[in-house]
Amino acid sequence: SKIDILDIATLYGGVLATRRAAQMEAMAYHDPEIDDFITAKSNDNLNKHPNRYNSNNTIMCYTKPNMKWVGELLDYGTTNDAPAIMNVAAAQRRYEGCEGLNPCGEAIFPNCNLGEINATNLTSISEAKRLAHLLARALYRQTCPPFSDGILQKHWDRNLKNTRQIGVGLTNIVPANLRAAPLREIYRSVVIGGGTMAYDLGTPVPQGNTVVKPSGTMTKVMGGGAEGSHHPLAKYIFNNINFRNDDPILEVLENAGYKIINHPNKHDTVLVTFPISNINHAYKFKDIGNGVYIDAESVIDQLNRYLFLLRNWADQNVSMTVLYRKDEIPDIVAWLDKHWDEYISVAFMQRFEDYTDAKERFGYMPQVPVNESDFSKYINSIKDLNVDTLFNQNISADTEECNSGVCPVN
Repeated sequence: SKIDILDIATLYGGVLATRRAAQMEAMAYHDPEIDDFITAKSNDNLNKHPNRYNSNNTIMCYTKPNMKWVGELLDYGTTNDAPAIMNVAAAQRRYEGCEGLNPCGEAIFPNCNLGEINATNLTSISEAKRLAHLLARALYRQTCPPFSDGILQKHWDRNLKNTRQIGVGLTNIVPANLRAAPLREIYRSVVIGGGTMAYDLGTPVPQGNTVVKPSGTMTKVMGGGAEGSHHPLAKYIFNNINFRNDDPILEVLENAGYKIINHPNKHDTVLVTFPISNINHAYKFKDIGNGVYIDAESVIDQLNRYLFLLRNWADQNVSMTVLYRKDEIPDIVAWLDKHWDEYISVAFMQRFEDYTDAKERFGYMPQVPVNESDFSKYINSIKDLNVDTLFNQNISADTEECNSGVCPVN
């Protein structure tokens, strides 16, 4: 069966992947096995087949689905892990070769070639336009080298040369509070940047230029808290990040006092807890007791931001995980019914206000809301990181071994 194929793919991925891999399975809405696909990651099936934790499942709709069925699927998703819903026709209007996406997928083109702008760091529209222009040119140049090196699959090179696709992305979008007119100006600078680079090189212009990706890691590297298109989950968060259990940086993190635990669902993976604070007047939080403040955005606010970015920025898709409560399902159904022709795909996920229930269901949560007191205690318990211990070899060219003109690899 196709569910057997899903199991084979996730088992292979769990063995072969050296990092947290994106294992994507998709099935057409009209497929005879669609009911089995929907329940493939039910709580009961995940207990029997833990390999399915790694599977990101999407239902591909080639025509508008029955909205009553959509509501039932969302209701099922409040107690089980349900697949996402993708509008294939809308994706193919943007790129006719699109065959599918992972649930929160941003890339409808066949290759990722992405860069990122931190929207909150921009001091003016002119600066943003210049940065977008230069980033587009840099990304375009990445499509130019040959990728047929005997190691990478040949279609990588073929797809890049056919589409010349680039993906200039934005992150920290919520606190930046960008309006449509300036956003379109920045978008035009991306198109001009990629187009002029193509003209200079005498090669085709990019078929796609812009995107909004999940940006969980990059946002933190850039010093922000609003990942991609998302509102922060809470004012104070313990962020549990996956690491391979043989990663050399774990010793450095442990010596600095970071909490490290075994991943409950992956035997070769550990979780390291990083403290993240999100203090900004643009964020909407509510107190759920014990001083814990969580995201108070409505599901419609989230979906409207998705549509705004789809209309004014993204040539591909906008990656978004939309959090919802059971009582918001009718609002989601009405929104999808109205905007189906534009909607491509988001990942719908139950909004948890009792995170004890979430931990029991999933084994752990990537982000756990905490109060300021617990956050401060953890901050005060960890030391500054000394990553220099990972790179403590001194390499000098002034050695006898270099006299032949070929230096040794140290």
